[in-house]
Amino acid sequence: MRKPALLVVTFAAACGIFLAGHLLGGRSARSQLARTTHHLSMLNTIPRYTVATEISLQISEQKYGRAKCIADVSASIYYRELQACLSEDECRAAIQHEVQASAPELLARDKSRFTYIDNPQQCGLSR
Repeated sequence: MRKPALLVVTFAAACGIFLAGHLLGGRSARSQLARTTHHLSMLNTIPRYTVATEISLQISEQKYGRAKCIADVSASIYYRELQACLSEDECRAAIQHEVQASAPELLARDKSRFTYIDNPQQCGLSR
């Protein structure tokens, strides 16, 4: 009688340890994913920040053509990236609502809001 009881207690303890590990591991993985996502978001923010500050600097120095070129190159890069996403069903489904609300011209492949620049060297940008 003692062996079956010990077996049941051991099995229950093993199940409890397994469940606790599962819960703690899941929480840890979600936390790590949130941190990694935040860090990647911040890394993606750096180029947007540097572009905005460069445009601001060019405008301050009254170099309007250069500022427009930087803005057009940036818009062209984002346009290409967003069009690539919109051409994939899963990605399109994830962003279509926001695109429709914020930039519906992307759905029509309309580039009339900026000067599309295929090559950044066209306006002397190399970085």
